Amino acid sequence: MKKKVIGIICGGKSGEHEVSLRSAYYVFKNINRKKYRAVLLGIDKKGHWHFAEKYEDLIEERKPFPRMKKKLLLR
Repeated sequence: MKKKVIGIICGGKSGEHEVSLRSAYYVFKNINRKKYRAVLLGIDKKGHWHFAEKYEDLIEERKPFPRMKKKLLLR
């Protein structure tokens, strides 16, 4: 069975940035990996988007958000 991809959006420019990252970590860590493939979509404090499939990559902000080749549909 094909896994659904779940995007977890976190971070942002607000003073709650760290709280959002911590919340995303717990969702990411505890999501059912048999049913879902989780990806992180983080927003840094400057407002730039970052894509990560590992939480550590998001925290270190090493991967810039790639340009989308298709439209992203959020449901």
